[in-house]
Amino acid sequence: MRTLEEARVPSKSQAQRYEAWLPAEQMDAVAGRLLAAATETDPAPGANRLGLLNNLKLDTVWLDSACEKAKIHYPVDWVLLWDATRTLMKATRMIRRHGLKGRMQPPGVLLRQMNRCCIAMSQSGKRAQILTVS
Repeated sequence: MRTLEEARVPSKSQAQRYEAWLPAEQMDAVAGRLLAAATETDPAPGANRLGLLNNLKLDTVWLDSACEKAKIHYPVDWVLLWDATRTLMKATRMIRRHGLKGRMQPPGVLLRQMNRCCIAMSQSGKRAQILTVS
């Protein structure tokens, strides 16, 4: 019984190491020579220069477009706290838009207070600081 070979996908770190192997111009030249060798046939029937049984068919392209360098921020505590609060306040606004009311202050007021606290925390450095919300 024939089985398919396992495809081993390199990790993000390994892909970054591959990227730094050669300058782009040299890597393009190597890839071009390899493709040429895999697609050209030798005079012997059914053989190519790489010893493959069949020539490569280059009319089909397979690619993975799921990898993209995302613009993310470093997840420090105050940034995570700010993101969570902002998301909750968006939900609160939506709930209130649909007619549900609560006893808390308006979301914009809490967001301004949280923003002030987050700015103070980002500028405080490593020293301990107690922040109060009025």
